[in-house]
Amino acid sequence: LSTLYAWMNAGYFPACRSLGPKRSNGYAGRSVWSRAEVNAWLVEHMAKPGTVGPTAKSGHGASQPA
Repeated sequence: LSTLYAWMNAGYFPACRSLGPKRSNGYAGRSVWSRAEVNAWLVEHMAKPGTVGPTAKSGHGASQPA
């Protein structure tokens, strides 16, 4: 999941939504993603080989954000 959060922060992957009451640390209990947004992202990125990951085109690896 850390890769997804890094991709979200970089604006590369759809943002999640928090569900449930806030805990003492300020975060909600669960994070969820819109199925439609994730499916659209998959269609866009999986159709083109070598484009998964924000830096896949630059050759720095797919799991590290730019």
